[in-house]
Amino acid sequence: DIDSVVNFVPNIPDNIPDDVDDPIYIPDVSALPQGGEISFRKYLVKYLGKNYPQRAKTSGIEGTVYIKFYIDDDGFPKGFEVLKGIGGGCNEVAIDAIKTYGTWTPAKKKGRKVKQFFNLPIQFKFEQ
Repeated sequence: DIDSVVNFVPNIPDNIPDDVDDPIYIPDVSALPQGGEISFRKYLVKYLGKNYPQRAKTSGIEGTVYIKFYIDDDGFPKGFEVLKGIGGGCNEVAIDAIKTYGTWTPAKKKGRKVKQFFNLPIQFKFEQ
């Protein structure tokens, strides 16, 4: 079971300038994966089931990988960073799962497309 997308909410001002080009955390309209969040979570479950790293299975590695990334204003996930990993190949598989899903509907701020940061927990649980 995959935890839902979690937005990290830092202390940022409400008056973001119109020319902001860096990824932001709180847009007016959040970026959404194609087909919606439920479709995205189902895809992650299926992807992880097929691609659970053999090294992790052999070592009994389970847990949650936390990935930080942003959705670019063109709808592509980019800028991947492992905030907390569990090793055994799981960190790389978590990033690949997000990358292979496809494009997202970009976020909007003040009516224009902007880049948006996400922190996503991805749970690995080996089922024997």
